[in-house]
This record gives sequence, structure tokens and C-alpha cells, in this order.
Amino acid sequence: MRWEDVDLEARTLAVRRSWDAPSKTLVEPKSKAGRRTVPIIDRLAVLLADHAVLLDHPVTGLLFPGRDGVRPMHPSALTTRLARGWTDAVMVGIGMHEARHTAASLFIAAGCNALTVSKFLGHADPSVTLRVYGHLFPGAEHEARGLLDAYLEAHDA
Repeated sequence: MRWEDVDLEARTLAVRRSWDAPSKTLVEPKSKAGRRTVPIIDRLAVLLADHAVLLDHPVTGLLFPGRDGVRPMHPSALTTRLARGWTDAVMVGIGMHEARHTAASLFIAAGCNALTVSKFLGHADPSVTLRVYGHLFPGAEHEARGLLDAYLEAHDA
């Protein structure tokens, strides 16, 4: 992530590239859907603003640069820092992939529809989102009758 990809006022983050560890370069996302803009919740916006101030970052370049300042922080260094943070907080840690699943689950719990969640995750086909997270969306089979009854009662003429 580069600071240029973050808009703290609009509370958005543009995903325009990803890090390819083998080639040690930034590359285009795997699909057109991989290029996307996702919302930044207020809590994260505050943390990012604090990060910029506390680390005296310019508002250009990488959000989390590696030691050379040119390449992103190495994944193992990031994993080590995250693990230390979890331990210091006396919490069971999760990895980056689990964080992605958590974000998707929270979007669904907050009421986002499948198409929106699919877009935020960068899935080229919403069926992927539904296959992985479908059980979390409201309206599961056991709720369907009650939902339909309530709808029809509310719209009964």
C-alpha cells in the first residue's frame, strides 16, 4: 500500500497493486476485479493518521516500508510484528488471511449484500463470495419463511 492509495477524508483505500514476493516487485492484481476501492472504517482511519504522524511519514511512498524504505516490509517481519502485538495484548493471534475472512464476515454482519462484499474482496465472480461466505448472509433456509411472512404482512394491501 502506498499513501497515494489512501484517502482519509473519503475513508477509502484503492487497491491498485500487490506485492509479488518471489520477484520482489509490485505487480498488477490478478484480475480486473482485483483493482478496487474499499471503505476504511473510522477506527482504521484514525490509526492510519496516527501512524503517519508518529512515524513522521510523508504522505507519499509506502505505508509500511521495509528497512530500505523502497520495498514494503518483508512478510516475515510483518508476521513477527503482528505476533508480538497479539502476545503483548494477551490475545490469540490471527494471520493476514484470517483477517481477510474476519473483514468479510464483519461486512456481512453489518448488512452488506453479497455483490458489495464480493467487490471489496476483489472476487471476479460473486459466486465465489457466496460459496465461501453464503452461510453468513441473512435469509438462510431456516429464516426464509419468517422473512417472507413478515414481508407479505408489511405489504398486504
